[in-house]
Amino acid sequence: MSKHSLTRRLLLPALITPALAMPLAALADVENITRAFSGIWDQPDQESQGLVLQISADEGDEKTGVAYWFTYGDDLASSWYVGVGPVADGLVDMTLYRADGAGFLEAAGSGSASVEAVGSLAMRFQNCNQGTASFDTPDNVLGSGEFRIKRLTSVMGMRCSGGISDDTPPGTRPTRLEVELVAARDDVTGKGKATFWERADRSDFMVQANGGMADGLYALMVCGDHRGDVEIVDGGGTLAFRSPGIDAKPLLDFDPRDCLIELVDDTGVALTSGDAVLAEKARGNNGGGQGGNNGQGGGNDDADVSFTPTGLVPGAKGNASLASDETSTTFTVHVMKVPAGDYDVVVGGTTEGVLTVEDGPGQLKGTLRFSDPAADDGEPLDFDPSGQLIEIYNADGVILEGLFPDA
Repeated sequence: MSKHSLTRRLLLPALITPALAMPLAALADVENITRAFSGIWDQPDQESQGLVLQISADEGDEKTGVAYWFTYGDDLASSWYVGVGPVADGLVDMTLYRADGAGFLEAAGSGSASVEAVGSLAMRFQNCNQGTASFDTPDNVLGSGEFRIKRLTSVMGMRCSGGISDDTPPGTRPTRLEVELVAARDDVTGKGKATFWERADRSDFMVQANGGMADGLYALMVCGDHRGDVEIVDGGGTLAFRSPGIDAKPLLDFDPRDCLIELVDDTGVALTSGDAVLAEKARGNNGGGQGGNNGQGGGNDDADVSFTPTGLVPGAKGNASLASDETSTTFTVHVMKVPAGDYDVVVGGTTEGVLTVEDGPGQLKGTLRFSDPAADDGEPLDFDPSGQLIEIYNADGVILEGLFPDA
């Protein structure tokens, strides 16, 4: 949209250009207002009025909203107000101010301007593009009421999801945190683990339960809030969240760090993190690979994961597996039902190899094998996939992904 077109929308009645509507699935009720909600918000039911919202941090590093509300006064001349206040629990709760007494381009420090609080302004959002603003002031100022708001612009290069990754600073070092879940009652025989993984462009949170848990539905409680249900079948179950969200995983719109994590059944708390919280797990030197002759990994540990499709390539499937014996360790990545071409295999945020799918008759598929000791038919296994996020990329982005279990 050109500067002229944008100005015209702010001053004249016109419809928002469809290209500005961000292609995001509607959120039932946004409870995590992120910095990606910053932008210009139009009042589609009112003539040439709207707000500029900035989500930032105050001096104490607390999330704060600042809104510039452009409207009109009783004299039909343009008028504007400023709202400032905290962002929490799905609400930008601001004190509303107005200023007067200063002239056009009046020199700073003249002391003629006055600023006074006149009421409150609150903003809530149904999704990244729609919301509601409500105001409460004395009758002789604006009175009280509410109005719909609709996104007109976003910050360049910032994509809104409503997930916690919206607020992750650029350049964030990839981090993996975990905490064990232990039985909270004598009649619970199972165990579990919660894992959190963060990097600059996304975050993942996964809760696993196994070890002979009684089958059934368990409520996942994080910091005392119900965040979903883990279905235990044949003694085990998993619930995984992701930000930005995809169809196969619920949106991670809460931060599990520094939280008590519990699985609750009809009797009460079954598994708990207790006094422990998500933290980095100390690992030995894995620079020499997984197993084989260098003594890393040892034993006959096997593990595998089936990838979750992101929807970028419809029908795509794949898996990764780790197998060890007394002489070698092999990590194998398979993809299928994807177009012919090259695909980056990314492990823990690092590209470890390129998997090639050859064109030909029938179902297209490809395999990339890593071995320690190195073998002629693959790549050297000089990294540890245990507990890492495995991603398969094409030119457009991630098509398959999965959190590899601890081998």
